[in-house]
Amino acid sequence: MNGLVYPLRLWCGNKLDWLNGSGLDDLHGNPIERVYKHGVINNFSNTLLNLGWFLDLRALTEAFFGIEAVEKLEKLKNFIDYFSDVCARGPFLETKAPAAATLLDALTLMHASDNEHDLILCEEDFQKNVLPKLKDTIEGLDLPLKIKEPMKQALQLVHRTSFRSRLLQLSHSLDLGLEKPVQNIVIATRNKLVHDGKFPINKKVSSWTAYQCLLSTDYAILCRLTGYSGPLPSLS
Repeated sequence: MNGLVYPLRLWCGNKLDWLNGSGLDDLHGNPIERVYKHGVINNFSNTLLNLGWFLDLRALTEAFFGIEAVEKLEKLKNFIDYFSDVCARGPFLETKAPAAATLLDALTLMHASDNEHDLILCEEDFQKNVLPKLKDTIEGLDLPLKIKEPMKQALQLVHRTSFRSRLLQLSHSLDLGLEKPVQNIVIATRNKLVHDGKFPINKKVSSWTAYQCLLSTDYAILCRLTGYSGPLPSLS
């Protein structure tokens, strides 16, 4: 029963849980009836309903219960809960889109790490042979110290694969079927939200469309991670 709520949460975009209670008799206070039902335990969301993003619930549930690796299952449960929060009713564009971008970051990084695709160069080689030379180069530039120091700090992550690379590798590996225009919107929107906290300026792509692209990509990845192999919702 506890496990069943997770494919249900992913399927409808709401944080469902099982509720139970007991009816007591007036004379002795003994339970005479037990009631079990499911209910939404956070703000109700009709986001997936409005977008028409529904899958075969039976196939999704069977795939979820086919996961044998305990560590993978626990990670997936946490991601599904986070996804439910991203879908919840609220100021979507102001708060939900950055959350959707953060979830996408975590999913692509986990997949890249699991498949040893998260680093361009191993940490030891980078720290020993590359980073000192890069810092020396910056130190030799005719720039103020207040500019040099942030630049040197930014070098700490340059040996990691880019978000674009992680997303494309994951999309191919999980057969997400992301079309090129959607990929471009997702990458541009994620980069702007993560680094600047706002949507990119694009007259052809509204903020709502950009949010949908992020959300649909999160949704597709989570469905594939459960083992669901059926058709995925697509953006019209």
